[in-house]
Amino acid sequence: MASQNNFEIIRTVTLQNAKLLNIDKQYGSIEFGKKADLIITSKDLASDLKK
Repeated sequence: MASQNNFEIIRTVTLQNAKLLNIDKQYGSIEFGKKADLIITSKDLASDLKK
């Protein structure tokens, strides 16, 4: 299971950056009505961010 720290890193590079750029109403998280680019993978990217 991924550590909470890994989830915080992912959140920081998505939602927090969108907030800094003042675009968090449109980007930064997966919500109805927001724009998004998604990457679908079979790996758990949060399990090891060093790779």
